[in-house]
Amino acid sequence: MPVKSSLCALVLLAVLLPVTVWSDDSPAPSATPSSSPSATPEAPTAPAVQTPTSDRHLVDHNVLLTASSICPDSEDGKTLCQLRVRLDLAMKAAPLVSKQAKQQNMTLTAEQLPAIADAILLRQVLSEEHIVKSGTKMVAVTMAGRLSPDKLKSMLNVAQKNAQLIAAAKSQYDRVQAQVAQLKQKALSSEDSVRDTVRARMAEAQEQKKEMLMDMLVASNVIAEGVTQGMSPDDVQALAGAPRSVTSDPSGEFLCFNYGRAWVVFENGAAACLRKRLEYKRNYGSNCHCAGSMQSFIDFAQ
Repeated sequence: MPVKSSLCALVLLAVLLPVTVWSDDSPAPSATPSSSPSATPEAPTAPAVQTPTSDRHLVDHNVLLTASSICPDSEDGKTLCQLRVRLDLAMKAAPLVSKQAKQQNMTLTAEQLPAIADAILLRQVLSEEHIVKSGTKMVAVTMAGRLSPDKLKSMLNVAQKNAQLIAAAKSQYDRVQAQVAQLKQKALSSEDSVRDTVRARMAEAQEQKKEMLMDMLVASNVIAEGVTQGMSPDDVQALAGAPRSVTSDPSGEFLCFNYGRAWVVFENGAAACLRKRLEYKRNYGSNCHCAGSMQSFIDFAQ
């Protein structure tokens, strides 16, 4: 069962990547000021305490995205998978680019958004598995993409003064799309290729369900480790991305964002509680609120 066993490893790797793979390389500033040569030597101090796990979300507040694809197991198939995953990551990051552009009073077209996302994303291949589905050899590629809100803001600041930056990003994105189209057309050039491609697409649909579960787990961990009481909806989306679904109570006092296994409940625009599940209460006329059994709640990050 190589796919199932690797999926568990990928989930753990995806959760830890923002810290273990993409943390800043620059050394942390010293906790104690350097003493002058004439100062009296002090007694050795205890080693610095390691940053607690709950602070992992402080690493540049990066947004982690994942995507996967399955293609016929060949050099062209592997390349096609990698490029398709690259485009999928760009589309997932496009709403974040749109939101930041609006905050900077910058107008971008629907075609420019994923192009800029593609240019700013840092991509990492999580796995390349060679599998057999319905008697056909296939390759399953999973990648993660890290988007730094700070770097995105800086890039858009430069782009406002230099339109060629956006044009270059769009040109590169168009080339990737054209390469994908060319590889797809090549895959349809023979009956065997058509058969393998159809089977790969069917297998991919099954893997996408697993990918959704992995995304839900990653988002739930980000919420549990990163959201603090009083955060605004914009703060939460900047940390964890767009919610999978949104609901509210009839009065409009409560707003609920779903991130897989975690719900963020806002009361009058501020994060009031985190929940594993929502519970309907007649006096609220809704399931979006902060009342109910204690077992349904998640503690805020400290």
